[in-house]
Amino acid sequence: EKFAQMVHLSCFVEGKLISVNEEALMEIQNMESVFDLEIYGYFLDVGNILRKTVDIRTDCGWVQMLNRDKDAFTRDYNRIIELMPTLFQVEEIST
Repeated sequence: EKFAQMVHLSCFVEGKLISVNEEALMEIQNMESVFDLEIYGYFLDVGNILRKTVDIRTDCGWVQMLNRDKDAFTRDYNRIIELMPTLFQVEEIST
């Protein structure tokens, strides 16, 4: 039996992008259950104005997951969800 999932990544912050959490992205990329991932380029360019994800059209990327080991799959999925809010650091902008 195989377990598979397409995880759409959400942006949890709003403001001017000052840094991307490279350590979190590397951790996700190196997970046993991760087949492929993409963060959309706009979310990697420091200085861009980020908005919170509100629907599928405003997600910031995706992770394709695949594993035969249900426990490993579940562990990796839960960790991705845990890391998601830490992916981007922003500076608040006044409106």
